[in-house]
Amino acid sequence: MDRKERIRQRWALINKLFIILIVVIVAFTIAREVHIFMYTNTHYEERLIEYRKSELELEISARIDEINSIEMQVESEFKEELKYQIYMMDHFASQNVSTMVGTPTLNEKRELYIDSIYEYDLAEDEYLFFSFDTAGEAWLMGLDKSAEHSSIIGLIDPVTGERFVEDMINVVLDSETNDGFHTYNWPKVLGGDPIEKTSYLYYNEEVDLIIGTGMYLDDYKENVQQELITRIDAYYNDTEEYVYILGFDATIFAHPSPDFTSEFLLSLELTNGAPAHEYIVAELEDKESLWVSYVGPNSDLELVQKTGYIHEIDGWDMYMGKAIFLDDIELITQSYMRDSLFSLVVTVIMMTLIAGALIYYLKRLINHNFNDVQDEFNEQNEKIAAFSLRDSLTGLYNRKYFNRAFMNYHKNDLSQYSLIQGDANGLKLTNDAFGHHEGDKLLQKISLYLEEVFEGDDIFRWGGDEFLILSKVTGKEAIKNKLKRFQKESNAESNTKVSVSVSFGYVICDKKTDPYE
Repeated sequence: MDRKERIRQRWALINKLFIILIVVIVAFTIAREVHIFMYTNTHYEERLIEYRKSELELEISARIDEINSIEMQVESEFKEELKYQIYMMDHFASQNVSTMVGTPTLNEKRELYIDSIYEYDLAEDEYLFFSFDTAGEAWLMGLDKSAEHSSIIGLIDPVTGERFVEDMINVVLDSETNDGFHTYNWPKVLGGDPIEKTSYLYYNEEVDLIIGTGMYLDDYKENVQQELITRIDAYYNDTEEYVYILGFDATIFAHPSPDFTSEFLLSLELTNGAPAHEYIVAELEDKESLWVSYVGPNSDLELVQKTGYIHEIDGWDMYMGKAIFLDDIELITQSYMRDSLFSLVVTVIMMTLIAGALIYYLKRLINHNFNDVQDEFNEQNEKIAAFSLRDSLTGLYNRKYFNRAFMNYHKNDLSQYSLIQGDANGLKLTNDAFGHHEGDKLLQKISLYLEEVFEGDDIFRWGGDEFLILSKVTGKEAIKNKLKRFQKESNAESNTKVSVSVSFGYVICDKKTDPYE
């Protein structure tokens, strides 16, 4: 078996191994896709429900945070309104005091100051003002004058047990601006339950009285609720995707369907048949949020199975929620499974086609590669053969190639051609005087000038200091002109140790010339 056949057999083996590798990779990929398909379809519905639950929790949490933000905003607006009312009232009462004639006593100033506030309260009952001195003696308690000049320093907050009037006095006196806010609990109506209240207080040094007015939590909670419901209505105009707000007492505060009434809410049941609303309210006594599965209405008020996330709105006796329609989840899952199966089939077909194409083109590529390697070997052999016909020092053709080239000139259609011989002058002297390195450089320079002048002709280094040229130039004058050009260009070089000088001779040959003479 020759070397070429062994190489061909090796390439055939590589071809088969690559084909096997591709088949294994394709089979592994298809098996992996089938495994992923089976696993994904088994757990897709479960993961989709978990994902939707996570979305609902984030959405409801964002709405709860928004409620807190609205509360802070509305409370800030109410506080600014309280400050404005106190400022205007104090300014009005102080102006009346400033019009007093003579030198009024402190009590006279106080009486006029308080009467001014009382008269204003009679005309405008939106805000009721109260006033007491720094010792805790009452001077005004809204429209009730029965407590005037009585000590209220010992009034107790019924919820916290603190002496809130004493705390008010400390808040004002400790302030650099003689004002401040204080929150406490006090009945809104006589005999009623205590409700959280925030009052703004201002100390008028001229009359040595503290004036104040306040707002109950209920005063601004309705504003917060209305603002929230307005935003909810703007956010959720889609009857399929909405957030609802329901009261513990089954009041409907926000729901997209006008047919969703309190009676309808109370009729909803958990999946185990228990009343859904009662269960939710009971659970929210111990926790702030929960997930609950129940049978609830869709957009057409048809009862379907739902899973909802419920979050209590702190301090409002309400809860906010949003639900997932499990029927929709099932439809999405079925659609996903159909799409996945189609994708798997397409993937298998594409992988098979790609594998077939790869095998086909790989076989062609390997065969072409083998041919290319053969061509490369042949080209390299030709380069080696061509290099053997060149002189290693000058790059000109060598003596070995001369006979072949001479016969080519003699056999072609040229009627005449010229053979020019040149001997480098002074080569031995250059070698002896400057060394063989300079002699080599001299020969290389001569070669370069010969290639420039006799461009297109065949130039040979015959050996030693001898050069031969086979030229298509046959006229004597033309040959002489080329030789003159050589001498001119070589003599023009400067900064050299040895001048370039060559002695030439030539002969004009034709078909009758014996190439072996």
